[in-house]
Amino acid sequence: MTDKKGGLKVEELMAAVANGRLKVPRMSSVPAKWKLTLGSRILPALMMSGALACVPNTREENLRSGSKVASVNNKQQQPEKKKCLGVVGGAPTVEHPQVGFIFQTDKRFRSGCTGTFLSDTTMLTASHCLTDSPDGGMLYIPGDAIDLGQANIEASLGRGVPAVKAFIGAPSLTKDKPKVKGLDDHERDIAVLVFPSGTFKSFASILSTPLTEDQDLTLVGYGDTVAPNYSPGPSAPPAPPAPSPLEVKRSGTNRLAKMAREMRAEFHPDFYFVVGDASSNGETNNGKAVVGYGDSGGPLLLKQLVAAVASAGGIAPPEFKPYINNAESFSAYVSLQSTFAKEFLQRAIDGGATMNFAARPLEADVTKTENAAVTVAQCE
Repeated sequence: MTDKKGGLKVEELMAAVANGRLKVPRMSSVPAKWKLTLGSRILPALMMSGALACVPNTREENLRSGSKVASVNNKQQQPEKKKCLGVVGGAPTVEHPQVGFIFQTDKRFRSGCTGTFLSDTTMLTASHCLTDSPDGGMLYIPGDAIDLGQANIEASLGRGVPAVKAFIGAPSLTKDKPKVKGLDDHERDIAVLVFPSGTFKSFASILSTPLTEDQDLTLVGYGDTVAPNYSPGPSAPPAPPAPSPLEVKRSGTNRLAKMAREMRAEFHPDFYFVVGDASSNGETNNGKAVVGYGDSGGPLLLKQLVAAVASAGGIAPPEFKPYINNAESFSAYVSLQSTFAKEFLQRAIDGGATMNFAARPLEADVTKTENAAVTVAQCE
């Protein structure tokens, strides 16, 4: 990342730890020499202020040069027999019509994220995707594949629909705020955008009951197919891979990571974690999908109910891997069942947003639409 949210300097981390804004894991099973390392390397990665799952702000430079990444399937071939592929390392999908792409209109922060339609006017996404402005500075661009290449970006933006109102759960995480101020608010990284009536045709309901580790979940997003890599040390995080001009919707499957209760509580109980591979190179990756740049704001789905919002992710440092079953990478989703989330969503409803809630999925996996119920095919 090239913006001021690209990572914390060591002195900022130390100050955050010293004044209590950044907690260090207190696990008796963790060697003393690792305790500060775990706190200073993992938690900043979870701050997700545009540095992990947002499409990088370097996009404009890459678009001008026409650069692409090999991991994106530009042929847009449909997965045979509807196999679900990982969001990281995945292939295009035309399923999940309730998930769409949004783009930051502020030229200082040109970047993209994913969102979920909750009604014909309302979208759910992440706070760090937005600017701290009345409308969040976001533009919804319809389509399962969005071409932001130099030759077509203006046409794509011309099809966009600007948001008219924004409700931001964590204003301190928005793009025009210094990242260090967001350390207290990482578990509030959700936002609601309101668009003109009739903008969306398919929508999802929000899951009102907590997830459990035995449930099959689906990740959906327009992100890259390689997990972000945040190396340790005093230097700034390495630059992300050059984004492709083509933003393609992908889906994959996973389950909640089995983490020690003490560890989960230390990071924050309002996060759901999933773990998997850093990249699948376009191969089928059932059960191991994780988020990449551009997946921020996207849903963690139980059937077609939205359980959480994509906030953070990246390649796990070596000393962290034993606590996530030696997985290569992890993703953090903000729960929509927390006390804060429920209060925030109610404020959005009081302010004009519309959405529905459900305690459990229907027997049939059904997506709500304006005119009829559409059955969504299950993955193998």
